[in-house]
Amino acid sequence: MKFREYLVELAMKKGTTITPPKYKKESMYEQDIILEDGLKFKFICYFFRTSDVWEVAFEDENEVRHKEGKRKGAAIEVFAAIEKTFKTFIDMALPNEFHFSADLEEKSRVKLYDILSKKILKMGYGYKMIERKQSSVSIIYKFKHRSAV
Repeated sequence: MKFREYLVELAMKKGTTITPPKYKKESMYEQDIILEDGLKFKFICYFFRTSDVWEVAFEDENEVRHKEGKRKGAAIEVFAAIEKTFKTFIDMALPNEFHFSADLEEKSRVKLYDILSKKILKMGYGYKMIERKQSSVSIIYKFKHRSAV
C-alpha cells in the first residue's frame, strides 16, 4: 500500500461503510457511503450516450444539515471515501470523459472539488482536466482521458 493510499484509509474511520457498487455498463454507477455515526452520502454517475460523457454527483442524503461544530471531521471522512469510490468507478466504467460541478454558494464543496480535481490528475489513470468553467452560480470540472483527447 502506497503512503497516499494509507492516508485515505486512515482518514476513513473503521465504522465507515462503502456499499458494493451498482453498475450498469454505459448507463449508471452508484455507491453509498455511510459514516460511523449514520450520516449517509451517495456517489452516483449517469452516462450520456449521445455525448459519451459521465456526469458524476455526490449527494448528501441526510435530511437535517449538520449543525455547526457537531461533526467537524465528517468532511475529511466523506472526502476520503469519495476518493476511494472515485477510483472504483474509474476502474469499472473506464470513462473517456466525465464532469462534476459545485454550486458557488457551497464554498467548502468548491474547495474540496478543487482538491479532488488535483488528485484525479495525480491518480495515474491518464486524465486531463479539459475545463474548469465558472458561471454566475456554479463551477463545472470536466475531465477527459488522454487517449480520447
